[in-house]
Amino acid sequence: MFSKKEKGFCAYCEPLIEKHGRFSNRIIVQVTSIVNAIDTFFPARSAGFYRFEKEFINILIKFLSKIRVVKIVPITNREEVQGRTLVIVDEAVKRGHNVNLVKIFNRHFNMFQINIKNESSFFHVLPSLDSQENNTIDFADKYLFKLFLKSNNLPHVSGKVFRNEDKALRYGDEIGYPLVVKPQFGSLSRHTSINIKNKEGLKEAIGIAKIITNEFIVERHIEGKNYRAVVIGNKMAACALREPANVTGDGFNTIEQLIEIKNSSPLRGGYQQKNYTLKKIAITPRLEESLKQKKYTLKKIPFKGEKIYLDDKIILSGGADIHDMTTMIHKANIELFENLSLLLKTSMVGFDFITSDISEPHYNSDFAIIEANSAPYIDMHHFPVSGAPRNIAEKIIDILESKNI
Repeated sequence: MFSKKEKGFCAYCEPLIEKHGRFSNRIIVQVTSIVNAIDTFFPARSAGFYRFEKEFINILIKFLSKIRVVKIVPITNREEVQGRTLVIVDEAVKRGHNVNLVKIFNRHFNMFQINIKNESSFFHVLPSLDSQENNTIDFADKYLFKLFLKSNNLPHVSGKVFRNEDKALRYGDEIGYPLVVKPQFGSLSRHTSINIKNKEGLKEAIGIAKIITNEFIVERHIEGKNYRAVVIGNKMAACALREPANVTGDGFNTIEQLIEIKNSSPLRGGYQQKNYTLKKIAITPRLEESLKQKKYTLKKIPFKGEKIYLDDKIILSGGADIHDMTTMIHKANIELFENLSLLLKTSMVGFDFITSDISEPHYNSDFAIIEANSAPYIDMHHFPVSGAPRNIAEKIIDILESKNI
């Protein structure tokens, strides 16, 4: 297993070892919980209230800009902008709309201003397409989403949320191995452990999750390929297969050399380059440990056609691959995701799911919806490793223009 901390860096946040703000992570989780509690008292907002809310935010930001707390400036450095936002920016600019960067105390927090038809609106990471009411549930809460799927008789993975380690260990014995442990809130697979095969591994995984949160989920680990389906305007816009960082042998080069070859692609940027969707594979202690578990080293020469997975997590910033599968998904599965977006009362959502065969209907195959994402990485569909690119930003701007934001 990987060391929990090396020189201020955490091996459990992403495939790449990065600085770990444990205190800030706990604060974010607590604030999220408070916001969720408030939402239960205000389950819906009228269109009129939404309009008032938007105008109030506009007035507030303009006031803060006058006293120089906030600066609204043109986007001059594309590396400041995440890929999922950048495709929105590029599509908007292509249509003649203006998009600016919002800085607070001269710092960038992924806040932007977009102007369409002389109307100004602010957004964080991605524009909101929902203006009538709040979502049915807060699906950022992974356990709440799991219960929602179960109550609506939709394909899901069995699991429960815990604070107590002993109860979680007993539950693990009850449902059987292999298992997955993950924080109740969060993204990018931070502090998530998969394919846990025994009680000792479960105990260690719980400890990893509890570094950043008191509430964690224990659920069944299921076999199959990992996919993302994105729904825009309650219509499925794209579906992609997601693979962990990997190399394929040619019979001549070592794993280390194959990584160098793959990293030489102009489509792959460095870990810190936000304006790249596909990232270079970094050789880290985590990667070397993953190879060791497979009885490989970086000097190993794989057979021709042999695919070597370099991590068990699927994270774009760790060098994961994206393959477009939009034309392969069965019609029944498309209907499942579109109907689920309507049930959740959301116009933009990314569904993570696992299945043994995407071309088969969900009721005839091993199939489970894992999570829902309110701000999905739509750029992955714009720049797949294989298959046709899908312009998701175009569909989002279409909706914004029709609503006059």
